[in-house]
Amino acid sequence: MQRTAFIITCALASFSAGCAGIYGGGGTDPAPQEGLRNLNAVDFNDDIPQDSDPATVILDGGTVTFAGGAAGTLGIIPLYFSDSFAWDFAAGGMSTVTFDGLDVRVVRFYFAHQGAGAATLTAESADGTSLGTATSFAATSLGDSDAVFEIDAGDVSIARLVIAVPDGAVVALDHLVISVPDESGE
Repeated sequence: MQRTAFIITCALASFSAGCAGIYGGGGTDPAPQEGLRNLNAVDFNDDIPQDSDPATVILDGGTVTFAGGAAGTLGIIPLYFSDSFAWDFAAGGMSTVTFDGLDVRVVRFYFAHQGAGAATLTAESADGTSLGTATSFAATSLGDSDAVFEIDAGDVSIARLVIAVPDGAVVALDHLVISVPDESGE
């Protein structure tokens, strides 16, 4: 049975805290769905050394590995969720974000571009099945709420995000929030 993933932008979402308070205006991340818990957001101000490729962050005993770009700043303010650092993807190729040792069910992220076209992000299961896609948004301001996306894979684990970046595009991913099953019983 194939499950269709839900892909929503913050502009269309009805998160309990409201989009304006979550993104682009500070505040907190949306509460996780029932039965899930959010891990710490991966931001690129302190989490990953600049210009590292690949780069790995340890979360909740698992790892998140970014490849095909670099953590840093390009000085283009709308590419960033907050502050001035993000994972900047290499133009004209494929990049990945891989989850190892984590049962990722939902990802929320800031995905913006400038220049020659949008990038496509595909969430995949371990066997390569597409669980949902998002297309980067041509953001116009820091933390632009239209550049915030969510992919909900339901009961299927997201193993990786695959990002296709066209030649000439400048694309960044920032503020990655991962939701995993809450096994605490609370």
